[in-house]
Order: sequence, then C-alpha cells, then structure tokens
Amino acid sequence: MKKALIALTILSVAALSFWGGGRYEEQRSAITNPQGELAPVDAIHEEQDDSLTSSVPGAVKISPDQQQLIGVKIAAVEKRPVTYTLRLYGRVVPEETKTYRVNASTDCWIREISSITTGSIVQKNQVLAEALAPAYYNAQLTYVLSLDNVDRIRKQLGGEVRHQQTDLADNQIRMAVQSMQNLGITDAQIEELAKTRKARPYLQIRAPAKGVVLGRNVTLNQWFKAGEEFYRIADIGRVWVYADVYEGEAIHMRPGMTVAVRHGQMGKTFSARVGKVLPLFDPAARTLKVRIDVDNPRYDLRPDMFVDVEIPISMPPSLSVPADAVLDTGKRAIVYVDRGGGVFEPRRVKTGWRLGGQVEIAEGLTPGERIAVSGNFLIDSESRIAITAAGAGAEASEEPASHESVEKDKGTDWATMLKGKTAGSAKARVPAKAKRGASDTAQSQTAVQSEGDDSEEKPEGSYPFPGARYLGTVPRDPAPAEGESPKDKLPPKQFEIPAAPPSGTRLK
Repeated sequence: MKKALIALTILSVAALSFWGGGRYEEQRSAITNPQGELAPVDAIHEEQDDSLTSSVPGAVKISPDQQQLIGVKIAAVEKRPVTYTLRLYGRVVPEETKTYRVNASTDCWIREISSITTGSIVQKNQVLAEALAPAYYNAQLTYVLSLDNVDRIRKQLGGEVRHQQTDLADNQIRMAVQSMQNLGITDAQIEELAKTRKARPYLQIRAPAKGVVLGRNVTLNQWFKAGEEFYRIADIGRVWVYADVYEGEAIHMRPGMTVAVRHGQMGKTFSARVGKVLPLFDPAARTLKVRIDVDNPRYDLRPDMFVDVEIPISMPPSLSVPADAVLDTGKRAIVYVDRGGGVFEPRRVKTGWRLGGQVEIAEGLTPGERIAVSGNFLIDSESRIAITAAGAGAEASEEPASHESVEKDKGTDWATMLKGKTAGSAKARVPAKAKRGASDTAQSQTAVQSEGDDSEEKPEGSYPFPGARYLGTVPRDPAPAEGESPKDKLPPKQFEIPAAPPSGTRLK
C-alpha cells in the first residue's frame, strides 16, 4: 500500500511537470495570428525587420553578435551647446613697427667699437661704434662755419642782422643740417655740435631706440659701403605670436578676442588678443597665420620662441555628433540610423562646423535618434552591396563608383563598342568587286585582273613581300551544302609572290 502511494505521487508530479513545461514553451515561442494559426514570435519579428529593410534602400540588418564582432557602437543625437578650447602652436616674432636696422649712410671705416653684442639690451642714443667718414667730417665743418658766420655778422651789426643776411645764413645752416642728417647723425648729436662748435673726427653710430640687439655685423677696422647694415635692434616690450589655424577653425577667430599664450618650460601664461589684421594664407603649411598681440614687459618671450596658444570657443545649442559617425564621400554626408532590431538605415545629412571631433548636423537628424558612431564603415559596405543587389541605380549612381562597378562598366562599354566596331569593320571590308561577283558568276570567275589594270582600288598599306603584285579580290568558295564534307583547301591567294626577290632588294 505504501509503495503504491509513492508510485502514484511520482506519476502525478511527472504529469504536472510535463504539462507545465508544454504550456510555458507555447507561451514563450508562439502567438496566435489573425487567422487563428500559431506562428513563432521570432518569425514575426524577422518578417517585420525584412519589410523594414526592403522598404528603405540601403538598409541592412546586423545581428547583435555581428555588431559586437565588428565593434559597432550606438549613441543618441543631442542638441546642446558646445564649448571647446582650440589649442595651437605659435611662434614669437618681434613687432614689425618696432624693428630698426642701423645702416651705413656713407662709406666709412670702423675705428672704435663697443662691447654691445647680439642679445644685449641697449638704450636709446647709446653709442654702439665709431667710424671714420670723410663726408661726415666735412658736413660738421660746414655746419660749424655757418654758425660762426651768423655770430660774426651779428657782432659786426651790433646784435642786429638784416633781413637778406638772415635768410642767407639760415639757408646755409639748413643745408648743413640736412647734410648731417643724410649721414645718419641724430638730432641730439647736432645739438651737441651746436653747443661745443667742435667737429668730431669719427662718426658715432647710436641706437635709434631701446631694445634688444638681434644682429651685429660690425668688427674693428672693417670697411663698410653706404647701405650696409651695422646692427639690427628690436623693441620686444610688445611682441607678436603667429599661430597656424586651419581654414575651418579660422572662422571662429574674431579680432580683439582674448586668448591665452602659455610657455610650458617657464610655467607662465600671458593674456593676449587677436590682432586686427587679416590672417594671411601659408601655401606650404596650408594654414592661415593669425597674429596675436602679447605684452612682454619683462622680455620673457624672445623672438623665434614656440608657445602654446589656447583659444576658448563657445557655440550656440545645436545638433552635433562624433566626427567618426559621418561618412563624407565628397558629394554627400551619410550617417547610419539605428531603427531597432539590428536594422541600420542610411540617412543623408547636411553638416556644419567641425570642432574637437564633433560635427554639427544642420539637416537630416532629430534629437533622440540613435546612430552608429563606430564600425559604420563595415555597415556602409553592407549597405552598398544591398543597394547593388536591389538594383537601386538612382541611389547608387550618386555614390563614387567602386572598383568592381568601374570594371563592370568598362567591360560593358568595351563589349558594346567592340561589337559595333567589328560589325562596321566587317561591313567596310567587303570590296565592291566581291559584291558584284556574288550576283554575276561569269564576272566573279574573271575577277583576277591584268597586270596593267589599275581600275580596281588596291588595299592600303605595304605588300607582304618586295616585288609582290596585287591580283585583285577573289571570292571564297560557298559554304558546303547539308551533308557535304567541307572542302579542305585554303582560300585563293590575293598576292603573287615572285620566285626570288629582285637583286638589291632588302626584305622588310
């Protein structure tokens, strides 16, 4: 009795388990369609995905396993403001308006030289060197004599000078001053000469402004011709920084905007502004040279130094996606939109600005849509194959032709062209005599003309052998009738070959 009860319990548990498993499997894997028939859920989903794929040209379906294998990543499209710091390299140059070149105004010898070298900081009117220049000494004497002449006239006339004499003396003094200025003598030197009335034998070369010596070409007892450069001095209290900016980034630069110039080794940051000049294009680097004005009171920045330029850029709220998500073919830009269920649809978009790996989408997408941002090259390949297989010529013709399509087009064009060319060539090669010979048997048998008959057109080009003679066109034998074996013979020859070429003739 006890064993029977245990066996009944086991059978009941087994029956309930079997029934429950069957119900679970039915609810999990099948649903009832409108006609009352049971259809698998996966099949319904596949039919929906297939209908979506077929309705959109170029849409492809990629399973989750395949997406993971090719590295497909999905991201949502958002509308938000973009703040980006544009980092550029810049080169320090002296300000052009404060760069001075000290040149020789006349032929001279360098007789004395100071300890000023390249890199030295000089003050305005500081003596750099002295040169022996005969023209300079003569100009000093002329000026001193003019001043002495005016003093002598005043002394003779009791301190009064007549009008004509005054004009004459002033003209002499003015001419002497201009002569000394042409020789590069400063106003301070002219005033000193007017006070001392002593001509100096050597011409003093002085600094025109405060600054740093960038170049020194002077040595002791060196001969200089007029126009040659002694020194090159620049005031670097304010310098320029030229930054290379690409054309797409230059549109965000505005004159007067504040930027930061940073020198990494010094650990210093300088506040600067974009210059109010038009950036010039560098054809070698394919960039625009943007000028940045930097105050440099402590001379921390030196010419030809390289610095980092940081330019903050703020863009208004707009749709932007990663740059890798956009496939730009040159004619159009495409993104692949995730439609769900592993289906990706190609969507043509219109792009705007590009900054920091982001691209603005002006048209084609709406906020919230999900797009492929990685692995889209492989998706694009599958999409092209789907377009080609579906015969969407209008859609595929707008894309740059692939290697296979180019080869296919070439083959089709060549086949058509060769077919027409062969037909035309065959038609053109039928001689007029052969046409007449087909209708008149007697005339075809006498097609071989005499040696002196030149009425028939001869074929173009040279004959195959020297001394060969054109005999005319002879029609070939007609095709054998049904059941008759073909005649095993060559077509009639068209040229008569002599037994031996004429003497002195060279075979070609």
